[in-house]
Amino acid sequence: MQRRDFLIGALGLAVAGTAQAQTTPHWLVGTWLGELKTPQDKHGEGRRMVVVSVKGEDVSLRYGVMTTEKPPIVHGTLHGDELRFNSPGVKIGDNSLILTRSGPDELSGTWGAARTGKTYPITFKRQK
Repeated sequence: MQRRDFLIGALGLAVAGTAQAQTTPHWLVGTWLGELKTPQDKHGEGRRMVVVSVKGEDVSLRYGVMTTEKPPIVHGTLHGDELRFNSPGVKIGDNSLILTRSGPDELSGTWGAARTGKTYPITFKRQK
């Protein structure tokens, strides 16, 4: 009887642990508000990134200026704390972003302009 009770208890803990692991979101999932610093940038702090899912190295997210109602889903890659993705450009090609986790709720990196090839600093903070 004791062995059976032990096995039932161990099984219950394993199931509970599995359920908890499945409900804990990846650290990157959520809404991030950002600031892009370019000489001609009209939107300033108005960047938003919503990370929808992270599965292994594959990341699904929406990225755009704050005035964009619902930007399309784009896909990126995550290697450790580094996220890389291309944002759809307007008639000029895709702009590239490389972001690294710089704090518990911060990302920083570069935004590469497709038209000029120049890169500019970009930072994001998690929206709470």
